[in-house]
Amino acid sequence: MSSQEKRQPQAAGSDRVRPIRESIHWQARARHGNGPAVLVVRVDQAAELLQAHGKAAGEQLMLAVTSALQRRLRPHDRLALVRDDEFLLVLGGVTPQTVRRIEHRVAEAVRSLHLSMGGRMWALTCSIGMACAPEGRFPMPSVQTLVREADADLHRVIAQQARRQA
Repeated sequence: MSSQEKRQPQAAGSDRVRPIRESIHWQARARHGNGPAVLVVRVDQAAELLQAHGKAAGEQLMLAVTSALQRRLRPHDRLALVRDDEFLLVLGGVTPQTVRRIEHRVAEAVRSLHLSMGGRMWALTCSIGMACAPEGRFPMPSVQTLVREADADLHRVIAQQARRQA
């Protein structure tokens, strides 16, 4: 076998090299903080609004919040309604600084909503729990792990707000 034949990868070898190159590229990006992040957004007034105006008003609220959040997200980010008062945002390829900017945009989107229902003007606020893949950690945590961490962070934020109000 000539030295040139040794340098030419065989078809099976080439197929194995591609995923290795891709994983090395992904690992290099991950080390620079471009991993996934998750935000759990809870609309603070949702329970009170549902109690005062019923399910139809709750649906109107969720449609308004969904629309406002979608306008503030990047095209490849994902948004899902978790409960009547909670949204889940999955952000791909973000640095912690980008997550903070998106968190501020999301909070502002909710604060900018003023809904008139039953003769009352509702000014909305939200509580946000966040989890971001740490820089330099490989393998990256799964999205499910980040969801659990963001949910725990949301509960800490809500508890802090309750202590401040007490």
